[in-house]
Amino acid sequence: MSKSFLKKFVYLLILLVVLIFVILNLAGVAAFSWFTPVLAIAVLASGFGLVLVCTAFSKQYLLTTRKIRAFIGGALLLLGILYIIMFFTPLVDYDWAKIFWPVLGVVLVLVLMICLFVSGGKKWDAGDNQKAGYKNYHQRKAEAEKEKDQ
Repeated sequence: MSKSFLKKFVYLLILLVVLIFVILNLAGVAAFSWFTPVLAIAVLASGFGLVLVCTAFSKQYLLTTRKIRAFIGGALLLLGILYIIMFFTPLVDYDWAKIFWPVLGVVLVLVLMICLFVSGGKKWDAGDNQKAGYKNYHQRKAEAEKEKDQ
């Protein structure tokens, strides 16, 4: 089973679970009356963000792609966390705006830590000129002339 298949399967599984809960809520099942559209968005955003953050650790992608996946996944996780906070604040009668900035700061620091861990501290992938044994154009040209002279 490939990683791409597993990733797509998890995306579809998250979507399927949310759609089943929405259908049960719309059908009037009393046990699922708590599942509101806000919570559906929160579960989708959090699930998709978590999958993106997990795929950022895969070495099959370029470093820039892995960083972008980590940033977008972190943004979706932040969105999901904020929606979950908005869902539960009416239940506890708390002003959620008071904890917005601390939650934003924590998630931002976590995303930056994940990006640092994913990249290993490198800014970009090593190019050919940074690999051992690399010869620039002039060195290759000089070697070709030496071979012609011999």
